[in-house]
Amino acid sequence: MAFRVGATVVAAALTTIAACGSGSAVPRAATETTAAPPLTSARPTTTATTARPTARPTTTTSAPEPTAPTGPPIVTYSAEIDVLAPRTGPAPVRVIIPSIEADSLVAHVGVDRTGGLEVPDNAKTLVWYQYGPSPGEPGSAVIAGHLDWKGVRGTFNELADTPVGETVTVAYDDGSERAFTVRSVELVDKPAISVNGTFARDGESVLRLVTCGGEFDRSVHSYFSNVVVTAVPA
Repeated sequence: MAFRVGATVVAAALTTIAACGSGSAVPRAATETTAAPPLTSARPTTTATTARPTARPTTTTSAPEPTAPTGPPIVTYSAEIDVLAPRTGPAPVRVIIPSIEADSLVAHVGVDRTGGLEVPDNAKTLVWYQYGPSPGEPGSAVIAGHLDWKGVRGTFNELADTPVGETVTVAYDDGSERAFTVRSVELVDKPAISVNGTFARDGESVLRLVTCGGEFDRSVHSYFSNVVVTAVPA
């Protein structure tokens, strides 16, 4: 922005000095004439000083600050189970794995008070984590079952022996079926299963079949590891 600056004029005070004489009567015999001093009148002196205009200020215009590139807004979701987006596809109700003679109904569950996946109260029923994807949807669909339960062999007792390439058939509540091909069979430490992508809600469409495995910890009556079979849509 430019600024307009006017000249400043400074005027000095005006000073006037005047001197006056006086006359006296004297005898005629001796008359002395004294010439009156000349009247001196100082002319008023006016001193005017005019300030020179100051230099115009220099205006500097800064370049605009660079702005960061903007992209689409980041979408976030609450981790609370009761506010997750409702599932839109059919839900699994049955799983068949011919090579290990597994054929069982599937219940729909969430998590227990400790944050772990709810487990069935019998050896034969399988459970599907209903707050994650359904088998065939984007992400990781998890179906779990017991290795054994209260002395009874579970449906997934031989899950670790499932061969790579085996076909797993999933039946849904709308009457449809879908085939999946086994891609891998792994033994995973239980603490790692919650962070290794087993419960992923997006990405590649995979089916995870899970049961207990590895060594048995008698002090807590639980296995140290999980068997995880990963299958993909055929």
